[in-house]
Amino acid sequence: MKDKSLRVLIIEDSEDDALLVIRKLKKDGYNPVYERVETAAAMKKALKEKQWDIILCDYKMPKFNAPSAIALLKETNIDIPIIIVSGTIGEDEAIECMRSGAQDYIMKGNLSRLCPAVARELEEAKARKKQRQSEFQREKMLESLHQNEEKYRTILESIQEGYFEVDLAGNFIFCNDSMYRLTGCPKGKLLGMSHRHFTDKETSKEVFQAFNKVYKTGEPSKGYDWQIIREDATKSNVEASASLQKDSSGKPIGFKGILRDISERKKAEETLRESEERYRALFDRSLDLVYVIDFEGLFIDANDTALNRLGYKREDLRTVYITQLLSEDQLPLAIKTIQDVRDGILISPVEFRLQQKNGSYVYVETQGSIIMSHGTPVAIQAVARDITERKRAEEKLQRTLDSLRKAFGA
Repeated sequence: MKDKSLRVLIIEDSEDDALLVIRKLKKDGYNPVYERVETAAAMKKALKEKQWDIILCDYKMPKFNAPSAIALLKETNIDIPIIIVSGTIGEDEAIECMRSGAQDYIMKGNLSRLCPAVARELEEAKARKKQRQSEFQREKMLESLHQNEEKYRTILESIQEGYFEVDLAGNFIFCNDSMYRLTGCPKGKLLGMSHRHFTDKETSKEVFQAFNKVYKTGEPSKGYDWQIIREDATKSNVEASASLQKDSSGKPIGFKGILRDISERKKAEETLRESEERYRALFDRSLDLVYVIDFEGLFIDANDTALNRLGYKREDLRTVYITQLLSEDQLPLAIKTIQDVRDGILISPVEFRLQQKNGSYVYVETQGSIIMSHGTPVAIQAVARDITERKRAEEKLQRTLDSLRKAFGA
């Protein structure tokens, strides 16, 4: 049999008995490295300074005994198998040692069971170590998952949009704080409810069809508008997007999505529609660039002059922000101008350089005014006079002046 290394701590007062045990281990194929101790202090020192595979302990010694050794080993919280090897031990004492933590007991007069017992306990110790490592890795993984969950939960609770998760029946199983704010529900009340609690029959049918399409195709919805009835019976317009949730096997288990309040945007659109017939002719026939943006700078509408000068189609411009047409150095002034108009501060015409869709530029002199709806500011209407030719003339004049200065200097 191939030699197997074995680190053995022998708790024994007799050197001869210890050598007898070592010879038996060697005979059965082990290559033992051992240390013999016979007091509690020596055992503590050996456990502290070295690593051991197994402990073989006599039951009774002049200065020490097996029950004390078992108790001392427990205090260290080190997992080392301990086997009692004794010449005189009663059955009651052996059973008590086993109950206290010893793995087995062997009689010195019959060491034939020693090596099988050692082999068994080494395997079990190895299995326990593997299990502890597995549990440690599992705890680390759970800790990591918990940290990630806390991080994403913090993000979800801090965003303005409502985040929701529903089961396949459409019942809410999770919502962030913004979702409760949007629906006007007390926190916790949404769970177990469905969208039917906040919609009329016609809207409820439309919502079901939208979710059913996501379920059948597996494709996320890009966003659709619907009206909710809040807890206080007031109505709000929202824009929703949803995607399918699946378990680890790929089986659909529900939906998750985002809900954002677009009531202000709807009010702005409604206000524009109400005044469209009255002002559309003036709006479209103006030789100046006339456009309407929301308070984030998103184009809501523009006249033909603005569309032609900027090079956009009407439907394309509605996905563009005014800041996209400005160079970086103009952004602070643009943001301040929008804020001043929103706050009702009268401002003088401001010059901007707008980038056309083809990459060229148009210079404008802009002045804005607020659009109100039911006493609430909802958008900004801007009138921009094209001063490109004037800017070019100024640049040409400047070049002429520069040339004259050089000629005069010469």
